Parts: sequence; C-alpha cells; structure tokens
Amino acid sequence: MEAGNLNKTRDIPDYTLVVCEKADAAKRIAYALSDRVETFNVAGTRVYHAENSEKNYVICSALGHLYTLGTPREKRDLFPVFDLMWFPLNEV
Repeated sequence: MEAGNLNKTRDIPDYTLVVCEKADAAKRIAYALSDRVETFNVAGTRVYHAENSEKNYVICSALGHLYTLGTPREKRDLFPVFDLMWFPLNEV
C-alpha cells in the first residue's frame, strides 16, 4: 500500500469525501467541482483532490456497484413483485 499517498489526505484541511461507483464518474465529478484538480493513487486507486473557493473535496471510486434493485423484505415471499426499491448491496 502506498502509505505516503494515503497520508496525503490527512494534509487536506476539512474535506468532503465523495465516493463514486465508477472511476470515470469520480474524474468527471472532480473536474465539475473545480478547475484545480490534483490526482494521486492510493492502493492502486486513482484519487482526486478538488479545491474550490468554498470547500475541499476528495473524490474516489468504489470500483463497483454500491446499490442494487431489490424487493422490500416484507414482500419477498409474494410473486410477482413489482415494488422495487434501491438497497445497499450488503442489505440484499
């Protein structure tokens, strides 16, 4: 693990962490937030530091889906189910 780069986020004052599902989304969001974007790698994952006049942002990707469609627990025994909701992957 690239500990030096992991420590780099500690040097950024009062930042907001933005986690995206895809690497391309992280890059686009970083450049949408600021024209001044710094990039570095942490454990092989590209991380962006975007700074504008209001805030500091650290943007990274999760390299996969964070949410999926599922049915509410109380309706899982009914078929067919047309009542779909978004759930974090660990709840489905």
